[in-house]
Amino acid sequence: MVDIEKGVYNYGELSTDDKTTAEEIIRVLQNNPDVPNDVCKDLRLKFNIEEIPEVFIEDSLWYHFTHEDALGLTVQGWATIDKGTDSYKIPYIGLCNTLDKFDLMILHLFEKARTVDLEDVRSAYRRIWDR
Repeated sequence: MVDIEKGVYNYGELSTDDKTTAEEIIRVLQNNPDVPNDVCKDLRLKFNIEEIPEVFIEDSLWYHFTHEDALGLTVQGWATIDKGTDSYKIPYIGLCNTLDKFDLMILHLFEKARTVDLEDVRSAYRRIWDR
């Protein structure tokens, strides 16, 4: 059962002591053959002991097609995706604007879609996401 008064651990504000403690726990777990390797990997990622390459918004197809519309973008957190043996950090994006601005963005998307080669878009997608 979750103790609501304690809240959720904030992995975004880690102290040096937090990381040192996590490293020691990882060392202990690595010496236990009953602990799967994924557990230690997850702890390294959560406690920022192992840096994860980031996929930047500016490199995305979404940004390429919508950046001129100034929608009021904010990064609200991060997800980690695994590609083979590598992990990547990708942002959760929040958008905020009036409905007319979103409708204008859709209009711009359709206008741009008519001028681009779909195979070029697919190639760009694969370059970003098929690492």
